[in-house]
Amino acid sequence: MLIERHLARQLVDYGYEIAPDVRPAEAIVPSPEMRCSQDGSVTSTGAGALVQVWGEDFWVELPLEPTPADAIAELWICLRGTTGNHCSVYWPRADGAYDETHSIHVPFRPGSHWQIVRFRVDRHPLWQGVLSHLRLDLFNGTTTPGTGEVRWVRIVES
Repeated sequence: MLIERHLARQLVDYGYEIAPDVRPAEAIVPSPEMRCSQDGSVTSTGAGALVQVWGEDFWVELPLEPTPADAIAELWICLRGTTGNHCSVYWPRADGAYDETHSIHVPFRPGSHWQIVRFRVDRHPLWQGVLSHLRLDLFNGTTTPGTGEVRWVRIVES
């Protein structure tokens, strides 16, 4: 059922029927209205978001409906870009601040191909509490000015 939930729209596009109880996963797309760092910018496109990166620590903050952390197993991001060597997700501590103790980093390979980066957040010992936002650090690391695209962000429920 999990795979049907995340691929529901594609299955329908290719003529497959999905079970009536399958609720397609919502795609979150970064937008200019979302808070982001001074190291880049976000522009909406018809297919997602275009990210211009000019500094070493670009991030965008995703607002969420208040959600218990234990209801979220993973975070997936479909992206491609010309700069950086890793992506990260940060979630706030109890005092609302972000730091390395509340983060996960995964490799990113620059290129014109779409890729999905996967954050297995439920395996982190400090993944707890109620979340109302997440910070995505995209196209970071060995950074030169460049561009990236984000097609979608998906939350995989536990």
